Amino acid sequence: MLGELMSDRTDYYADFELTTLVRRTESVKGNEWCEPLWFRSGCESGLAVFVSALDAEIYRLAAAKQGHIGWERLPLSNFDLLAHIKEMGGSLSCRIVFGFGASLSREHSAGTSGAPRPLLVPALFEVGPAVDRPISFQFEAWIFEFMRQQWSLIGPEDYPAQVEAMNTSCDSELSQAAAQAISSIVLHEAADTDHDWCLFSPSTASWHFGPTELRQAQHIH
Repeated sequence: MLGELMSDRTDYYADFELTTLVRRTESVKGNEWCEPLWFRSGCESGLAVFVSALDAEIYRLAAAKQGHIGWERLPLSNFDLLAHIKEMGGSLSCRIVFGFGASLSREHSAGTSGAPRPLLVPALFEVGPAVDRPISFQFEAWIFEFMRQQWSLIGPEDYPAQVEAMNTSCDSELSQAAAQAISSIVLHEAADTDHDWCLFSPSTASWHFGPTELRQAQHIH
């Protein structure tokens, strides 16, 4: 899934500023290419998009510790989403990250890269061959309403505001917060019994764990 270096701006509507992870490589002809990160969920896969720039940095640093180096954060606005959709045949599913998986014993579930396994919400975009710029992409409001509901289950009340603040933070602040987050990560191989999840709160400098909405509804402890 290699595409030419993304240089054209992507206009989009969303409740939060979104972030991608990309890895730049050089082709045999000397051209620079940009490989976006994709996540797989079951039999489906899609472009990795982070609601929180801090979560993107946590994933990037944790993956680098496992030898998966070269990834860098890139605002979605600087990623050529339209070109990537066309490259994928006109249909592309984004996998939007809003937290990380965890076990019932409060350990982080490891993904395929060795970084914490992300929790994902899909968003499908389709464009016809005649569609060209200018174009704006709409991330539907229910996606962020769902995320806020999930965050309210386990996170601090001001967690959405924390996300917004971190999305406008400088690189050094993000790196410092991400390093603090991964210093206390305990990874284990993801299993079918992993029904909890977690998020990192910069204001409390700690991970917040809790059951999924389904497990809460079932009163399983």
